[in-house]
Amino acid sequence: GSEFKPYESSGDYVDWMEVADFNKDGKKEVAIEYIVTGTALSHPFYVYQEDGDRFKLLLKRVEGVSHARLIDANDDGRKEFIFSYSLDSTGAGPRDWTRWEDVWGWDGGELIKLNDHFPEIYKNLIYYYDYLLTAFKPEDWLTWYYPMLRCLKGAAQSNIRGVLASGESCKNIY
Repeated sequence: GSEFKPYESSGDYVDWMEVADFNKDGKKEVAIEYIVTGTALSHPFYVYQEDGDRFKLLLKRVEGVSHARLIDANDDGRKEFIFSYSLDSTGAGPRDWTRWEDVWGWDGGELIKLNDHFPEIYKNLIYYYDYLLTAFKPEDWLTWYYPMLRCLKGAAQSNIRGVLASGESCKNIY
């Protein structure tokens, strides 16, 4: 039988773990999210798949102010992974202002990014970005983040139109 032994080290604690056949291919997958102590509020997230008597890594996401959740977002019987994170985790404001969500799902047995298949997620983000882009006066320090917010809004709009986009392309735009 196959046995999965999650990595643990000082300062890392398992927040949650789920073992199931997420993509309905007859192989077990393991999704695990850790809590890492520290100021970045990082929750490293990993997905493994049964491969004979071992497990192979399919996805590793480590970002600031992150959290993952598993849902069947499109009612196809296979669970997608929604990974929420902040592009800038340097302070309370930027952590909140630069949030993004990636959707990972299955194309056959392959785990791929499917942001462009879930427009509702990005419609909600656009409402938030619009608020931030209009709520502050030009002298407020949020203006430093205007280019990044405009980029994130554009990426969200692309996903709504069915064109795959990621917030990663906006990460260092100031």
